[in-house]
Amino acid sequence: MREILSLGFGSKSNYLLTHFWNTQEAYFVYDEKDASKVSVNTNFRQLTKHNREHLATVPRECVYDFTDEFGFVKKPWLAEERDSEIVGSSFPGSLDKIHKAPLDIHPYQNALWKQDEWLQSQNPHELKNLEQMPSIPNIENGTIKHWSDFNRLLFDPKYLYPINSLDLNSEGSSFELGEEAFRRHNNEQNVWDDSLRPLIEECDGMQGFQFVVDVNTGWSGFMTSYLQYIEDELQDAGLPVWIFGVKNTGGSSVNSLPTQNQKQMYANESLTLASLKDVLSLYAPLSLNSDHDHWFASSIANMAFESLTLPTRLNGASYMHMSDLEYYFKSNSGRSILALDLKAKSHEKNEWYINQNVSFATETPISLSNPLRRRTIMRGPNNQEAILGEISPELTQDIINIKDLGFPTLDTTPNDLSNIDTTIVSASSNEKVTSHLKSIGKYMSTRHIPELDQDDILELQENLQFFTS
Repeated sequence: MREILSLGFGSKSNYLLTHFWNTQEAYFVYDEKDASKVSVNTNFRQLTKHNREHLATVPRECVYDFTDEFGFVKKPWLAEERDSEIVGSSFPGSLDKIHKAPLDIHPYQNALWKQDEWLQSQNPHELKNLEQMPSIPNIENGTIKHWSDFNRLLFDPKYLYPINSLDLNSEGSSFELGEEAFRRHNNEQNVWDDSLRPLIEECDGMQGFQFVVDVNTGWSGFMTSYLQYIEDELQDAGLPVWIFGVKNTGGSSVNSLPTQNQKQMYANESLTLASLKDVLSLYAPLSLNSDHDHWFASSIANMAFESLTLPTRLNGASYMHMSDLEYYFKSNSGRSILALDLKAKSHEKNEWYINQNVSFATETPISLSNPLRRRTIMRGPNNQEAILGEISPELTQDIINIKDLGFPTLDTTPNDLSNIDTTIVSASSNEKVTSHLKSIGKYMSTRHIPELDQDDILELQENLQFFTS
């Protein structure tokens, strides 16, 4: 079945993953006569009753965040759980919201509720008067407060994990804070026996794992402790472990004079990488530009993230296993850390609307004519011949060109980005990566990580150097 299990840690990461899941929903087909180019089963699970009646299609994901970020859980299927057991979930009853304190329902989320209620009132075999179905409003800039405000999908409540520690989402919160939060959580609910193992045992032919984490906050310590706790099981499985480190750089360079908070942020990322040298197989940082809110900035990051990983979800000959795609990314340098450049536009336009390095916000992206060889994934609604004609011939052999599959149009995407259907994501491990690792490594010291002694720091610094060798 080629399943991939995703795990999200922290607010910014779950903003990104919410865009990702909304994008995956756009690939769904509802007519048996239609063939989907993207495999649903790779990233989704099917929940059924014991009589095998289909109940819901849910992301194959564990979600960790501060309690209030989950907002409201919008889905009518939960009411059915009062009268039936669910295969794949042990959730015993109905659930309207996960948080305890009341939160305002976003107009977009409220409209989805009303639309669901209207659809439930109709005969599913004979839908009439569709013009009476409640409309879905556009999302206004500046109105999104939580990633759950623009979520379109149902999640299995068993795998939603509210962590009651607001400070974990704070910029510059310590790695140690996340470690402590993980220990408390794991004492209450074992992350292997109660979370990961049941999901893995559902899979027939798992590809690997993708972890998305707020790498500059305390969530870095939480996720690192999580991975270290299950390290033996991961090594026994021998599957790819990809980590995407989401961070808000604020447009500042790591080489500029940092504030105390920024020093802690750099220490968090360096400690994560150094601690997971033997666990992760691929790491890519994703920067959110602070000129935009998280909703807008994470939408751009998702275009890179979703397009980069798209080959692992494709049906047909264009499909690539995570291991094969990882080999493709590493085949130039052999390194496990990638810097990502994103170009994005409408196929009807000549100019690129987005042209930026999405890993390091202050870096200049590589031009199409640059002779530096790098691994590139291109996708669009046609065959992209016009774009290929602009690229140096010696580079085209390194490009994976996904034809006739443009980036979907979504009503949860900011209006300024809604016409984008063509993307190019280039991955490289070059001087940008080396410079970044050396810069953040300076803050891996007993001064910034007081819980470690000097011998521990020296060992971790050696581990960090492994990624540049």
